[in-house]
Amino acid sequence: MPGYLVKPTNSVLVQGPHSIVEMKVGAAATAAYMLPKRVVIYDGADGSVKEAGTNSEAAIGVLMEAPDQGIATAYAVADQCRVVTKGIVLLCYASAATGCTPGDELKTVSPGKVTKSTTPSTEAGMLIAKALSTVTSGGPDADVIAELW
Repeated sequence: MPGYLVKPTNSVLVQGPHSIVEMKVGAAATAAYMLPKRVVIYDGADGSVKEAGTNSEAAIGVLMEAPDQGIATAYAVADQCRVVTKGIVLLCYASAATGCTPGDELKTVSPGKVTKSTTPSTEAGMLIAKALSTVTSGGPDADVIAELW
């Protein structure tokens, strides 16, 4: 892994060219899961976002922290949120499932987390990022530095 990538303390964005859009947290979202570092999907029912489920093919990006909050504060339903759609970011990794190493392709798992793809060739539409850091399997959820596609 390149030595210049460092996990930020109070931000989701790590570095590099990025794109951020502002959207609304929809009525179908579970507020407790609308945390920075979680993957969100577009909810066509009301043009908003909600947490991604397992193997979601509609993932659009990762929630960024609110301008006046840290990365541990959840967005409420109807809040305006910022979504990073491209860039090098921190993602919430479900490390109890399986670990990852740099270069591994990542897919979504409920609620809005990511894990290593075990069959990339059959999960092509579900892959959202490439891991740039290592996460050990079997432990509690962790952060992974990843490049969004």
